[in-house]
Amino acid sequence: FSIALSNAGGATIVDATGDVAILDDDAPPIVETVLFEDSFEVGTWNGLWVEDSQNDWFRSSQRATDGNVSAESAGWASNATLTTASSFDLSGSSSATLNFSWYIESGFDSGEFLALDISLDGGSTWLNDIRRLNGNQDQENVWHQETVDLSPYLSDGFRFRFRSSVSSS
Repeated sequence: FSIALSNAGGATIVDATGDVAILDDDAPPIVETVLFEDSFEVGTWNGLWVEDSQNDWFRSSQRATDGNVSAESAGWASNATLTTASSFDLSGSSSATLNFSWYIESGFDSGEFLALDISLDGGSTWLNDIRRLNGNQDQENVWHQETVDLSPYLSDGFRFRFRSSVSSS
């Protein structure tokens, strides 16, 4: 656009007209997309999860951070897994995060654990213990809030699972 100056107070106008250009140097907006979300409120695994053959995971109304239910592992679970039912294509993303909360109750003994594992090839192989809570080490009877930077794991075959070993006590 053009501009014309006149009646300057305390200054001399040398050239009263000129063109003004506005440079669009704003960064493109950051677009956040939620690829997966489950509050466990709808039904058992809601088609979003696959449980291993031990069947030691279940929907529990005993505790939850948001809503009425959560996923829980109990019994004599030995590396019991609860895995996302399908893979996610994160290969075109510049960054991604996984947010979740987990809880260990009192009596979580030495050798017992809850873990988050990640697969980059649709579940053929796993990177274990990306996050892990250990019995007799991590604080009991509190929710542990987790945010995992997935930038090192951006693949077209991304999956995640929760793994648990617990005794009946």
